[in-house]
Amino acid sequence: MNTDKYLPSNKHTKRKLTVMQNSLLDNLETSGYNPLLAAERAGYKHPPSAVSSVRQELIAIAENMVASDSMIAARTLHDVLTSDVPMKNLKEKIDVAKTILDRTGIARKEILDVNQTIKGGVFVLPAKTTSELIEGEFREVSTGDT
Repeated sequence: MNTDKYLPSNKHTKRKLTVMQNSLLDNLETSGYNPLLAAERAGYKHPPSAVSSVRQELIAIAENMVASDSMIAARTLHDVLTSDVPMKNLKEKIDVAKTILDRTGIARKEILDVNQTIKGGVFVLPAKTTSELIEGEFREVSTGDT
C-alpha cells in the first residue's frame, strides 16, 4: 500500500519514520487496516507500543480515507435522488453516506450560539457590617436516642 497518498504532504508536518514504522504503515492494507496485525507483520515484538508510535500517521490516514470516501458518499446520495431504478440496501447506503458526509463536515454544520441577553442591571450589595457577639450560656439537650 502506498500510504504516502493518505499522509499529509507538507514537509513541515511529516516526520521521519523508522524502517519498521514505515513497514507497519505499508502492512495496513494487507492487514485489513488492523494496526496491531500490521505491527506484528512489520516485526514488532510489542505491537501496542508500535501503534502508539505512529498514532499521528494512523489518524492522518483515517481522516484522508474518510475525506476521499466523501466523494463516493455524495455521489451515492446523488444517485439515490436521480435514479428511477430500485436499489438494493437503499436505507443502509443512505445512512453510511450521511455518516461519512457528517464526519467530513460537509452535510451537517452545527453552530453553537453562545450569545446571551442579560436583562437587568448591576445589583449593588450593602456594605458589610460586623455582627455583635452576644455572651451567654448553653446546655446540651438530649434527643432521647441514648
